[in-house]
Amino acid sequence: MFNQYRSVISTAIDETLESILGTTIKEVIYEYVRHQHDLDAETCDKDPDEFMKALREMIGENATMIIENIVIKKICSSLSLKEPTETPHLSDWIKRLKSLNYESSARIRNRG
Repeated sequence: MFNQYRSVISTAIDETLESILGTTIKEVIYEYVRHQHDLDAETCDKDPDEFMKALREMIGENATMIIENIVIKKICSSLSLKEPTETPHLSDWIKRLKSLNYESSARIRNRG
């Protein structure tokens, strides 16, 4: 079930980078992240802090914060979750999604 969330996360990252920075810069960022940090948008959920660190190295702290906030809003919208009132980190939201996944799985097992 977390695979559904992985798809939402990677789509949110991809769409946000492309809409803000354009296709060419997005691809340059992906290449940098792949080669320097051994990560990509599809596996960002495994180490979101490292992905954000790589993004900060490329585009700076302020731009990364803006992108991170937009990605979180897209994730919330896609999954019909309430948007955060404070400025969270992507890693916090991924932990929350993993927690939701665990809770859903536990409920399904308890019914059976």
